Amino acid sequence: MGFNKKRWQASNFDEKIGTADSYRRMGDSQSIHQEPNITARSPDLTYAGHIIFKETPNFISNITLAYTDTDVLKNASSAVTNVNLTSYLPAEFIDIKGVLIFVLLKVSADGGKTKPTTLLTTNVRYSSKYNITPGTFNIFGYLRIRGQAADADNYGMFHSIGHPTMLPVTKDSGIFYITWTSLMDFSSMVNANDSYSISNSIYLQGFIV
Repeated sequence: MGFNKKRWQASNFDEKIGTADSYRRMGDSQSIHQEPNITARSPDLTYAGHIIFKETPNFISNITLAYTDTDVLKNASSAVTNVNLTSYLPAEFIDIKGVLIFVLLKVSADGGKTKPTTLLTTNVRYSSKYNITPGTFNIFGYLRIRGQAADADNYGMFHSIGHPTMLPVTKDSGIFYITWTSLMDFSSMVNANDSYSISNSIYLQGFIV
């Protein structure tokens, strides 16, 4: 049995597209495949069809929590941040399902706050609903570091980690957003009036359409 090119094309492009040439049109590329019925039946699932990378990523948001006090532990959360994606979207995009991002997490504490048992933790969380606080396990980045012996000699602590990931987008009044928060959990610090912080950033690397 030979390979039937026409039959293959018909089975791999839905009726909205029809031809392989339509595949190359940016505006139509979002409907190459029909959305699976499972996403309509399950509100816990979001369909993501095709990935489009940006040649030049954009810095789009930072959340910083910084304190100077004598606290020996700090558990804090930022307000919900909604990042408007309008200025980053190509004009041809009428709909997107998600984004590709690079996330960079940073924690720091001055020398007066640290000792070998000091523990610095931060994580970032996403929401699939606009302006809604993310769930406990909606984590897309996590950093935890414990003090070393040298930290007890007032060298302080500074650590960072970064990685790419994918996030869903939220939508409000026809505008697409990334909805996210940052959390801080620092413990076993020294009772000294010194500074400590988290600083978490996200960079836009592409779109899921």
